[in-house]
Amino acid sequence: MLLPTTPAEAGKFRRHTIQPEEAQRILLERAVPLENEIVSLSDAWGRRLAEDVHATEPFPPFRRSGMDGYAVRTEDLLLATPDEPAILSVVEAIPCGAVPARRIAKGQAARIMTGGMVPDGADAVVMLEMTRPATEGGDGSLVAIAHPIPAGRNVADVGCEMSAGQKLLTAGQVVLAGESALLAACGFARVPVVCKPKVAILSTGSELLEVDEPLQPGRIRNSNSIMLEALVKQAGAEPVVLGRVPDDVHAAQALVERGLAEADLMLTTGGVSVGDYDIMVDLLARWDGRTLFNKVAMRPGSPTTAAESGEGRLLLALSGNPGACFVGFHLFALPVIRTMLGSSEPLPERFEARLAESFPKVNAYTRFIRSRTEISRGTLYVRPTGDDKSSLMTTIVGADCLIVIPRRRKASRRVNWSKLFGSSRNTYRHRQEGGRTMRIIQIVGYKNAGKTTLVCEIVRTLSELGLRVGTLKRDAHDFEPDIPGTDTWKHRQAGAAATAITSAARTAWFEERPSELAQLAEGMAARSVEALIVEGFKNAAYPKIVMLRGPEDADLLALPNVVAILTRFPHENAAVKAIAAPEACNVLGASTTRESSEAIEAFAASDAPEPLDFSAAQTSSHSTEFLEKASSQGIPIFTAPDSDYGTVLAFARRFFA
Repeated sequence: MLLPTTPAEAGKFRRHTIQPEEAQRILLERAVPLENEIVSLSDAWGRRLAEDVHATEPFPPFRRSGMDGYAVRTEDLLLATPDEPAILSVVEAIPCGAVPARRIAKGQAARIMTGGMVPDGADAVVMLEMTRPATEGGDGSLVAIAHPIPAGRNVADVGCEMSAGQKLLTAGQVVLAGESALLAACGFARVPVVCKPKVAILSTGSELLEVDEPLQPGRIRNSNSIMLEALVKQAGAEPVVLGRVPDDVHAAQALVERGLAEADLMLTTGGVSVGDYDIMVDLLARWDGRTLFNKVAMRPGSPTTAAESGEGRLLLALSGNPGACFVGFHLFALPVIRTMLGSSEPLPERFEARLAESFPKVNAYTRFIRSRTEISRGTLYVRPTGDDKSSLMTTIVGADCLIVIPRRRKASRRVNWSKLFGSSRNTYRHRQEGGRTMRIIQIVGYKNAGKTTLVCEIVRTLSELGLRVGTLKRDAHDFEPDIPGTDTWKHRQAGAAATAITSAARTAWFEERPSELAQLAEGMAARSVEALIVEGFKNAAYPKIVMLRGPEDADLLALPNVVAILTRFPHENAAVKAIAAPEACNVLGASTTRESSEAIEAFAASDAPEPLDFSAAQTSSHSTEFLEKASSQGIPIFTAPDSDYGTVLAFARRFFA
């Protein structure tokens, strides 16, 4: 039972200040996980699991083909060559969902589709593009395969992804798209989840108008309720919006009692400071519950107050200033909601980053500054979204973190920050003004592989498409781009760390230090480059075209993110042609170099392939194996003489489209 009181009796100025960490501890000691419920899988999205989930059966439950092609016995292919391919009899066709009718015996194969059940006797699947019909009419009764493959190729064994009884998901984990797919695959049509906490929201203040009301002198619209409603939904809870109440302690008392009766957590905004009409202070001064704290050593939001009803329900009274209300929710209300939802780590994780701009204010309390993260030259920075005044709403927009500046200390160059819950901003991309994204591809190869020629061809092609193209060149040796004796050369000789020269036509920069590719790419993005072609930096993780002079360059196939391979084979080099030319044709089912070029042109007009990491190429003896692996995974292999890069350029146009 709440008892009315008057402002004079409330003792507003008699407050005991505690640190934010202590306030969080007090609240979390009293927050308990809610009961569980069973919901349909479609309704489980965004909910937290109430218990661990284990696989009831292995997955896949049968040996599954990873490719369209032919199920074979690898021992039948051991002697296969392009000149003398293995000829196998096709005994059946196996679509998805069908059970094989025959066991594969010596000299036999079965046509099979991606996801189909691999028949007994077969121990690998050869992708369709690596085969050809062996009968004149091409009726498919015989198939020719020109290369041996290892056992297990393109076959997913029973339970290779998960075994029966294996723990798939952990209690407290949020069910999102990936979790939903996993639960569906394992047959969980009904899912145990933690009940959604009900969170009552009440805004106080006679100055408040409804959102759809016209402005009146001295009054503002009730934005805090709308903001808190959105934050509660984002946290996975169910808001119970009680609306607004004027500065009337008796009216507020009735709504607070209702909120505590209907909800698991009560949030109020406004009325917690020391003004004559700050009714929440008066209301909480005398009631049958207990005030847990009424002042926190923080900016903004130091008057934040918490109380516990006689029934153990928590009430959190947040500041009426929008910025302070936003910060208070993330520091105190959100951890309570997460605990109710069964999270084992309810408090926001803290990280370290560089401060993007100076923040000279020093305060007796810890400051939590609304900020955003950004990356520049490969370094993570945090930048305040604007003035740190607690009354501002505009600084909430775009904020994805809170910078934490300890009390009585000036902000240093490196600061701690906490990610805000639900932030979806991705800082780890090269973004330009206006939100456009710069794409990057590397051209990698050894000396005389033709890298510079290919770079120039790609630059011309993309420039003709209207793209703003940038290039980066990595020199393995030192270089001197300046002319000795010029003014800029003299500046640098005198010790200038960075020098620039500009004219009406162009600008050049000289910097006396090495740079990482990520830093250089940031600089290109800042100059509105849309397509960046990088020559060198072979160990960087960006997508790359590998240029092979011959089988001795096979170690380049071990580089990360290979998306295409270009081979340049002089006609007199028969050994080199024998290794790679068949794969260049077979990658798309073409039987001649001319057909290969046409097929690759068509391939370039479709979706670009996923990058493949050739993690085991060590010596030239692996050339055939890894070129085959490239083709089997959809990595295009181009064969081009010095004067013809048409197929590669078609691929580049598609990559940058």
